[in-house]
Amino acid sequence: MIFSSRDKLRRMVDERLILQAVTGKPFFVRLLYAFETGDALCMVNDFCEGGDLFHFLSVFAQYRERQWRAREEAGEKVDWDRFRRMRRAIPISVARFIAAEILVALEFLHRSDIVYRDLKPENVLFDSQGHIRLTDFGLARILEAVPAQTTAYTQRGIGERARRFALYQARTSRHLGRIVTVILVVVVESR
Repeated sequence: MIFSSRDKLRRMVDERLILQAVTGKPFFVRLLYAFETGDALCMVNDFCEGGDLFHFLSVFAQYRERQWRAREEAGEKVDWDRFRRMRRAIPISVARFIAAEILVALEFLHRSDIVYRDLKPENVLFDSQGHIRLTDFGLARILEAVPAQTTAYTQRGIGERARRFALYQARTSRHLGRIVTVILVVVVESR
């Protein structure tokens, strides 16, 4: 196997190690097989038939538009400006459910000293029962302990500003040694 850079090889190895660590845990895709061909490293994961969060939001917007058009056809006055502002808004209960599962998954990763740096709708998959599964750990990093005098963590290749921030967090936070992920979920509930 020839890699164009050591960084690509390290990312692939880290991704496989992380997938092995989370396999069998809820809210993560399982690594079923990993093998090497003459020119590629291959990893076979679960198939998540529910699609991804990006697709879910798009389908929900189409469903909402059909609802509004039906209301208009039934003779009801429809405020299309309001519709455009709210068309991707999902019910608050659904948003809370998805956000809670994402937060539980991220909490597990952080307790395992793994920083997941690629959280986006395309990387949040849904299994057949509607539960989330995080995928794509190519940018994730496994943290390493900093020697003796601090309980903070660092990571190979992390920028100096980020490293100093992590050390500051470790000294001032009651969650020593953890880089805390904050997710802001903005939900607009339709009424």
